[in-house]
Amino acid sequence: MKLMKTVTLFLALGIWFSLTIPGSPKDNADHFVYVKSMNISGLEHTRRSVVLRELTFNIPSRVAEQKIDEFKTRLTNLIIFKRVQTSYADSVLTLQIEEAPRYSIYPELSFIDRSWSKINYGFDFTHFNLYGDKIYLSLSAQMGYNPGFSFNIVDDWFTSKKIILGISAYSGKIQNKMYPFKETHHNVSILTGKRIRRDIYITVNNGIHFFSFPDKELAFFNKTDYFGKLYQAGISLLYDKRNYKFFPTRGAYLSASISTESIQPLEMQYKHYMTDIRAYFPFAKTSLGFRQYTHFSSQSLPIYDGVYLGFSERLRGYFFKSYYGKALLLHHMEYRFPLFMPRYYSYPSLEETAPDYFKSYFSNLYFGIYGSLFIENGMIENNYQSLNFRQSLTGYGFSLYFLLPFHNILRADLAVNDGGQWEYIIEGRVSF
Repeated sequence: MKLMKTVTLFLALGIWFSLTIPGSPKDNADHFVYVKSMNISGLEHTRRSVVLRELTFNIPSRVAEQKIDEFKTRLTNLIIFKRVQTSYADSVLTLQIEEAPRYSIYPELSFIDRSWSKINYGFDFTHFNLYGDKIYLSLSAQMGYNPGFSFNIVDDWFTSKKIILGISAYSGKIQNKMYPFKETHHNVSILTGKRIRRDIYITVNNGIHFFSFPDKELAFFNKTDYFGKLYQAGISLLYDKRNYKFFPTRGAYLSASISTESIQPLEMQYKHYMTDIRAYFPFAKTSLGFRQYTHFSSQSLPIYDGVYLGFSERLRGYFFKSYYGKALLLHHMEYRFPLFMPRYYSYPSLEETAPDYFKSYFSNLYFGIYGSLFIENGMIENNYQSLNFRQSLTGYGFSLYFLLPFHNILRADLAVNDGGQWEYIIEGRVSF
């Protein structure tokens, strides 16, 4: 009953905001223009083919203005462009692009499992646009809570066949989520896949994982082996048609994956099944978003690879509490509304005097502020048959989103759970 009252209040507030905030411009889906040719300016380090492969219409042809807007959004979501502007005159579509910094080299401070008490610090090199072909490369050396070294390279559009290729490796120590000791992990994995359509991907991940534990008694629930190899294989399907991946207000996202793990020499096998479904419905300048996340597992799980709530997946209202099981089900609903409409800022005097590498840090800097009302509900049990809404956890509250340059976000939450306990949360990410 308490949950239903909360949902009713949430929807009533959403309808009220939708009616009181001024509407957006009239949908231009039925407005067409004839595009005879296209000019692209601003590409200094990016290949022209990276832009052209995001086109969803032919040139020359009669094109809906909505298609042009979608093309602009697709380019923005590539990360490698800081700002994309379009204009049309005399049957010519003009793209004015400002590239984001291609790479970053900086001391890194990161928070493990979304916790401010689990801090890693170290050095990170990231290249977002290797060879001008949007190939992602990352090298990292970390100390602190989970010390280690990592390497990752991904090309998500290899050749005209739209192949996805990636290699990742990690070596380091990871704090166990249930017991006070660190595990030693070394792994290598290879990612292969293909774009079925522009917004639909299928990938296969295969890897080998070496692990060891300091205590034989805790290794696998009193098993005698404390060192082993884990063979991993998984397949994932991804559909992503969000308007802005870093702060979506329109569109949908679907991820479904199955993975199987085989541990040697224990001859132990188990599986993970995961789905992540998100939908965003715009109302005037506001948006109502929904998410459902499931994570089920089969057979017995090793203590380093369980199903958890309170780590990478969290529930606002119970944000600082952790739970363990084999079946997790989460529901999120959030109503987002603008408090300060996003816009770009430039500082020409600083840009002129800055060294070449830092010039882009003073032009076309994106900034905006959104507020949101949210409700989140979750449950975790030892099997999916035991999941019960009557025993679920519920939290709700208010958020402030600060949209920052280079696709960064700062979020501040005021949350309360169904037991009346309040939380204050600060994170550098969108909720979903």
